[in-house]
Amino acid sequence: MRFNWRGNRRLSPLFIPFLALVGIILGEVIPACSNPGGCFVEPPNGKHSLFVDYLFIPITGVYLTLGVFFWFLYRRLNWVIVAVIATALGEAMEFVLFRPQENPGINVVDEPLRAFVSLLFVWPILLVAPYLAFVAIGRVRSAVARWVRE
Repeated sequence: MRFNWRGNRRLSPLFIPFLALVGIILGEVIPACSNPGGCFVEPPNGKHSLFVDYLFIPITGVYLTLGVFFWFLYRRLNWVIVAVIATALGEAMEFVLFRPQENPGINVVDEPLRAFVSLLFVWPILLVAPYLAFVAIGRVRSAVARWVRE
């Protein structure tokens, strides 16, 4: 069987808010709410909560921008190629852009090798698992629609 380089041309634009929502929940809400005190308290040296200091709007904009970018990639390229691109982009963003570190979590400053290996698993989960789930939901939805029509 030959490898197909082409992406999913029928991928709905609804994937953009889906990926942004999953990214916000997995990357921002769950880590912030796991701090002592919950989601709306800013603990010292803890994960910065997006519910405090009006950070929700710029963070949502970043996730929507990533959603548009990855929607375009998934439409053009095979999801395996996009997984490699997502991992490389995620590693670059963590090591170049996100240098200030919170206490709980992956620390690229103090333990770069451990962080690099950990992020090899984190970024594909954050950016590829939602695509696979979205496609699976679409297939189940179309199968149920066919079954109901019969």
